[in-house]
Amino acid sequence: MSEARILFVGDPHGEFRPLIETAKATRPDAVVLLGDMDLERPLQQELTPIWEETNIYFIHGNHDCDRPHWYENLMGDSMDTRNLNGRVADIAGIRIAGLGGVFRERN
Repeated sequence: MSEARILFVGDPHGEFRPLIETAKATRPDAVVLLGDMDLERPLQQELTPIWEETNIYFIHGNHDCDRPHWYENLMGDSMDTRNLNGRVADIAGIRIAGLGGVFRERN
């Protein structure tokens, strides 16, 4: 059995080029984003160059709720299965648990 290769990336703050270049060069089994994405557009659009090449998951960070559109671009409709907050997932044969860093006020 081969070893799983998972790329963990934290705090891109809107700059995804280094992540994309690294993922293309290393071809990991999965990418796990560790918060503070600062998404001006949906995550899938930001990561289009690698979206079909690897499995992408995320744990939201304390800044992902700073602007309403950042939050919506991360937590959009199709992202439920990729969100690791409050759950354990088997990713490339490794169990990974997530606890996000955003605690939104109740309205």
